[in-house]
Amino acid sequence: MRRKAGDPVRIGVIRQRYTPHGGAERVTQGLLEALLARGHEVHLFATRWETAGALPEGLIFHRVPRIPGPGFLRVLTFAWLAPQAADRWGCRTVLSLDRVLGHPVYRAGDGVHRAWLEARAGHLPPWRRVWLRLSPLHRSLLYLESRLLSPGGARLIVANSRRVRDEIQRYYGRPPEEIRVIHNGVDTERFHPGLQDIWRTRMRRELAVSREALVLLFVGSGFERKGLAVVIRAAGSLRKEGHPVHVVVVGKGRIRGYLKLVREYGMDNCFSYVGPQVHTERYYGCADLFVLPSLYEPFSNACLEALACGVPVVTSWQNGIAEVMAGRGCGHLVQDPRSVQELADALRLFADPARRVQAGRRAREVALGLSWRNQMARLVDLLEATAREERP
Repeated sequence: MRRKAGDPVRIGVIRQRYTPHGGAERVTQGLLEALLARGHEVHLFATRWETAGALPEGLIFHRVPRIPGPGFLRVLTFAWLAPQAADRWGCRTVLSLDRVLGHPVYRAGDGVHRAWLEARAGHLPPWRRVWLRLSPLHRSLLYLESRLLSPGGARLIVANSRRVRDEIQRYYGRPPEEIRVIHNGVDTERFHPGLQDIWRTRMRRELAVSREALVLLFVGSGFERKGLAVVIRAAGSLRKEGHPVHVVVVGKGRIRGYLKLVREYGMDNCFSYVGPQVHTERYYGCADLFVLPSLYEPFSNACLEALACGVPVVTSWQNGIAEVMAGRGCGHLVQDPRSVQELADALRLFADPARRVQAGRRAREVALGLSWRNQMARLVDLLEATAREERP
């Protein structure tokens, strides 16, 4: 018997762990709240869930046992245990935001691991390429990914960009009708151009940024993949030319090697590393330009937040958000994310305040077309549709 649209159902959500800093985690939080708002019985399966406050009211939390041992073993055991727990509780449909075994609806928010490894290998010395191929963690992730993305794997796949959809088809041969593209969304009430009036002067004073400096903001964890070294080198080039620039980095990662690079390029007094932050909006409020030359990026939430704040974005064509930015005049897309010269040329364009103002207005327009509420509603509609179908 098929369920009627709007009937409350038991829905499971799988995410191995949550911290309040990551983009994928914010998607999970928003999804849970959207499902609960429609009256569904929502079960969350995770090993760890860290929040600034209580879990959403009505959410049923199940702690999946954390097996001690190396990283690849923890990944594999969670991939096995979490879907079994969801099945025991009789969830009508299950959405997984991590690579797991079984046949859930899978949101490929982290992109295609095989594609990322290939992109990374092209910029590594031979011995590191060998390590990538032999790493137990990478081999485990590729095994799980193949099980999910190949025909007969996940019940349905949700890609957060057309780029990810095309990679799934290219690497794993999944039929296009079994993949839905739903771009990430942004809270346009939390992230808005008015933040500049609230935070610009205060944060510049706190970070010891001169009034005339061009503030380049970098937000993200995984500094190698997101191109922090290229940002530092390009900013250093502009500074040598006499442009007053200041780089602000928000995120989690091993910073020591990058601080050495900062000293090498004479950026000691114009570089601020503030670590992971819950309230990132204050940093968008003090930024002139958002910079993220990622080597591989499914669809950057941080770029979308910057656009919503009216901050022009300079990123790479390898970022899934390029498909909503292209031709919109809201920033610039670099072809080669490892080219210091190309990035420096792009940054130099936005040394002109008038250009930044114009691009900022268009950035806000792009973000308004991807509101958090609308994108979450599309994902919830999809889950409700799968719950109305007979389980495979």
